[in-house]
Amino acid sequence: MKRSIVTLCCILSAVLILAGAVFFLMGDTKETATETTMQKERELIRLLDESQIAGIETIEVSGSQGSYQLSLNRGNVEVPGIESLYADAALAKRIFNTIVNVEGYEISGTDQGFEQYGLDDPDTVIQVKVTDGEYRIYVGTQAPGSYGRYVSVENQNRVYLAYGISDARKDLLDFVDKTVVDISVSGDFVPSSIVLGGRVRQENIVLGIPETAEKEASIRDLKVLSKNNYDANYENISDGMADLMQLDADVVVCYEPSEADLAEFGLLDPYSTVTYCWKETDGALQECMLSASEPADGYVYLYNKEKPVVYKAAADAVSWLKWQYADVITRFLLLPNIYTVAAVEVSYADQCHTYTLESSERTIEKVLLDETQELDVEQFKAFYQCLIGIPAEEYTELVPEDAAPKLIIRFIYKDRQDTDTVELLEGPPLQVYLRINGASHFLTKSKHVQTILDNIGRLHAGQQPVPLY
Repeated sequence: MKRSIVTLCCILSAVLILAGAVFFLMGDTKETATETTMQKERELIRLLDESQIAGIETIEVSGSQGSYQLSLNRGNVEVPGIESLYADAALAKRIFNTIVNVEGYEISGTDQGFEQYGLDDPDTVIQVKVTDGEYRIYVGTQAPGSYGRYVSVENQNRVYLAYGISDARKDLLDFVDKTVVDISVSGDFVPSSIVLGGRVRQENIVLGIPETAEKEASIRDLKVLSKNNYDANYENISDGMADLMQLDADVVVCYEPSEADLAEFGLLDPYSTVTYCWKETDGALQECMLSASEPADGYVYLYNKEKPVVYKAAADAVSWLKWQYADVITRFLLLPNIYTVAAVEVSYADQCHTYTLESSERTIEKVLLDETQELDVEQFKAFYQCLIGIPAEEYTELVPEDAAPKLIIRFIYKDRQDTDTVELLEGPPLQVYLRINGASHFLTKSKHVQTILDNIGRLHAGQQPVPLY
């Protein structure tokens, strides 16, 4: 009996504890629900009503981030201190509307003063000037865990939490347009001339479209005019065409720079420059000159000669920044069309072979070795690809005058008096100098010489030559 009473008491105690817990949880849920309802019932309040912003003339913003003005002129938002041609009109309009239409949630607890909200010494002051007076909006600290900031309006004993006002905390330079260059043309953008200069290069690199090119030139028509009119490496420089046509900066660091400013940003004696000309859609010839500083921490300063602005941009966004001859010249310096060739002479060691071609416009009919032995046409075509496929792999100006030739290839044409000559000369370990028509500017792999020599033996023995690489 006594044991039953004890058991009953334990059960009753457990029930009471469980009921209390349920009651506590219900009470907490009710309180949370009430708070959520109150949160939903809070309304956004416009800090400036229609009467306050009627006849608005200017807005002045100043604070730790900098200062600027916005003015309303015949419905257009202007930025005093920045010529309209270089101002970011869209940003100015957006910030103007943000300030005029700023809304916030009213915050309780203002009886204790504004200090706790950073409004006793506000971070930013926004002065709105209208026809018959002015109003000030004070911007305090950022709310914990929130993008919003505490704000108050002059002569109002209220604090608001506003979420859009942080966008107004800017400096005058923020309103300078960040477009370094923006060119609109019909069709593909191919400058008629490009000159690359600056300290990064020993001498200027000049590219251009020859006068003999078709009227509608393409990037494939670009020649490196400063180096024997070699074809340009259009695959390497195609991205650069996009940068010359459209280039945006990350930030603006200086407006209307002085000579001292340009020197400070490394632009008085620039690291790299590019000057290029193109035709507008109406046929007018235009020119642009861009300068860049030496890269530092992944960024460069940029200057467009036609704009009073110094920009800062990611160095890897400026593709032409470090271009050298090896980057802009095609790797295949000489590509004679086999159907225009009458004969090919190949000399090496103490031997010389002549391959005479009988061909029509699109057909090789016969190939004779030293005018006696007829060779397989398809095998000779494979051999010919090796002869014209020797790549210019590394640019160099240091070619010894006494470098001995290891292989000489001459192309003799049907309808031309001149010939083209390719020479492979003794070079550094595992390399040979590549000389085209007497001009030596490149190194290539020495194994290419051996491959061609081995293919001569294969071709003469009636075997299929192997690819150069």
